[in-house]
Amino acid sequence: CLVSYASLIATNAARLRLIAGPKKRLLEMGLRRAQGPDGGLTASTYSYLGGFDGSSNVLAGQLRGVPVAGTLAHSFITSFLGTEVPPDPTLAPAAGQGPRVDLAARAEAWLDRVCAHLGLGVREPHRGERAAFVAYALAFPRAFQGLLDTYSVQRSGVPNFLAVALALGELGYRAVGVRLDSGDLLQQAQEIRRVFRTVSVQFQTPWLESISIAVSNNIGEEELARL
Repeated sequence: CLVSYASLIATNAARLRLIAGPKKRLLEMGLRRAQGPDGGLTASTYSYLGGFDGSSNVLAGQLRGVPVAGTLAHSFITSFLGTEVPPDPTLAPAAGQGPRVDLAARAEAWLDRVCAHLGLGVREPHRGERAAFVAYALAFPRAFQGLLDTYSVQRSGVPNFLAVALALGELGYRAVGVRLDSGDLLQQAQEIRRVFRTVSVQFQTPWLESISIAVSNNIGEEELARL
C-alpha cells in the first residue's frame, strides 16, 4: 500500500543517513528506476523526509518543496562529438570586470599542460567529452561538476575536467567537483584525489586539492559504509 512504500523509502533513507553521518551530502537520483511516475515522486519525497539533502527529481522540487540538485548525465556527454562550436564560447570573469575570455580555447591550452603533467598524449582525452564539459561550464560556471566515467576516467575524464576547471579558475570561478558512476568507486576516488593534489601543487591552485568527489551507482548500506 502507499503507506508501506513511503515507510520503506523513509526508513532506508534514514539508515543511509546514519551510516554517512550528519555532514556528508546525500542525494536521491533514482527516478529512472522508480515504479512509475507516482512511485518516483513518492521516493523523492520520502527519501528527503528520511534524511537525504535533496533529489534530482525536479517535479518533487516543484510539487513537494524537495531541494533539487544533480549533475550532467552520460547521455549529455555522449551527444557531443567535439566538432561543435558554441554560439558564444566566451565567458566573463566571475568578478564582473574585464574582457570576456574564450573558455574553449583556454581549456585546450590547459589540456596541453595537464596531459604533460599526467604523462598522457594530448589526443587521448575524448574531444566530445571535453566539448560537453565546456558547454556545461559556459551555462553553469559557478556549478561545474564533471562526470568522469563516460569513457576512461584516468585517461579522459580527469584530464578533460582539469582542463576546463583550471580554465574556469583563471576567471575566478571554482568547479564544484566531480562524480563517479561506475567501477570501484572507493579506489577510483582515492586515485583521483592523489591526482588533484599533485596538480594543485604543480599549478599552484590550492582550491583543487580538496575539491568534492561524489559517487553514485547502486550504493547500498554496505557500499556506503565502505566509502
